[in-house]
Parts: sequence; structure tokens; C-alpha cells
Amino acid sequence: MPDVLPTINSEPPQGIQAVLDLIYLWNPDVANGLIEQLNAALAQMTGVVRYKGSVATAQDLPNDPQVGDLYNVIDSGQNFVWSGTEWDDLSSTADLSKYRTAAQQDVIDDALSARVSAVESQVSGKQDAIADLDVIRKGSAMFVFEQGAAATTWTITHNLDKYPSVTIVDSAGTIVDCTVIYLNSNTCEVRFSAAFKGTAYLN
Repeated sequence: MPDVLPTINSEPPQGIQAVLDLIYLWNPDVANGLIEQLNAALAQMTGVVRYKGSVATAQDLPNDPQVGDLYNVIDSGQNFVWSGTEWDDLSSTADLSKYRTAAQQDVIDDALSARVSAVESQVSGKQDAIADLDVIRKGSAMFVFEQGAAATTWTITHNLDKYPSVTIVDSAGTIVDCTVIYLNSNTCEVRFSAAFKGTAYLN
């Protein structure tokens, strides 16, 4: 299992990367599958056109633009957008098919949010199921204690993490009345009016 969750190729809607990290802790395969779906969708369109401002001349266009950055060049009145490899002049015919429109971005965001919500529900369901199983486990667990020497007080460490019912049986197989004192959820004392040895059943 990798130690670091891979990231998607483009910046996701706010909070999705954090949710993917949580999903990865629950199930790496599910998280990696989501990332593959995200990357496949994002690979179809490389970016959104973003207006960044104006520059005096084409020579003043920035040297480190991001895909989709749009600038107005004042001296010529032209608009240029960075394609990833060059500045495209939008005053001439330009192919904008590789850029996402705002509507397309909204569709992608909605689809991603719906998928993340569905996975969050699955994670929540798993956590609830684990909690239920833990309750069942604690409720059904049993501990048997053997008291080898006769005594009026038996100290029993059962480690059941609860306050169990206690049944005492003497060496003749007879159930004996007792007083149970719970010291904590893992230890109790059983007290009798007379010393004897036998077996304690806790569940």
C-alpha cells in the first residue's frame, strides 16, 4: 500500500482532495479509482479561460502563464490566451474546444460532489456497522474464572471492557449467592459469607 495518496492532475473543487485523503485511509482502492475517474474527465479538457488583465504590448505577456490565462494587449487591441505551449491570438479564428466552459465546469463539479457524497455515505455506513459489531462483541463475550483456593473474596480481572453479569458455581456444581463489586469495566470483586473455591462465569 503506498504511503502517499496520488493527487489529481488539476486543482479539484475546494475540499475534494481532503475528502479523497479520508477515503484513502478507509479504502485505498476506492480512492485510487475515484482519482482515475477524475483524471480521465479532466484530461478531456485542459483548462478554463481566465481573464488575467491587460499588458501594454505582446512583449509584456508573462513568461510563466497557466493554461487558460487570457490577457488584453493594449497597443493592438488583441486578446491572447495561453494554450500550454504558445499564446493564441483570439482576434483570429481560434480553437477553444480544449477549454472548459463555465457550464461544463459546473457539470464536472456537480458530478464529483455527488460521487464524493456517495462515498462519504458508504464510509459512514461502514463506521456504523463496525460500532454495532463492537457492541455485539462486548455483549456476547464471556470470561471463565477459576478460584483454586478457598476465599471469601475473589478478585477477577476479566478485561471484557464492560460490567458483566456474574454467576458463581462451587466445586460441587451448585450456584452460590454472592455480592459483586465492580471496581472498573475490567475488574470486579465477588464476596461471599463463607470461604470456598469454585468457578465464576462472566458475560
